[in-house]
Amino acid sequence: MAFGLRLAELRYSEDPVHVRFAEMEELRFRATRAEESLQILRERLRRIPEKHRPLYTPQERFLILNLKARSASTQAQAADLYVVSESTIARWEREHRKDPEKETIGSLLKPVCSATIRTAGLSSN
Repeated sequence: MAFGLRLAELRYSEDPVHVRFAEMEELRFRATRAEESLQILRERLRRIPEKHRPLYTPQERFLILNLKARSASTQAQAADLYVVSESTIARWEREHRKDPEKETIGSLLKPVCSATIRTAGLSSN
């Protein structure tokens, strides 16, 4: 509480150095809070068995690769951050290299087994 009050005082100071300092401290506080929140969410995802975790959308996969490139992260770092396997990151990168102009990676459509199609056709008769 005292920290917040002190920042408020500095933010409304006449001294531009105090104002900038308060802004930097507030940003640092927000970044720390965001990192702590991210860690909690990642740990929650890790408790879900891998096969039952929600999938990233094709747009999210593209954004993940974009963020990985901008931060110069390794496949292992990106995999840890986004709670996927390194092989998943590698697969997304291979797919992106095939069509670098595309702003999506993969699709959420799952192939349907031909036996399922035949069974579905029989049940409609």
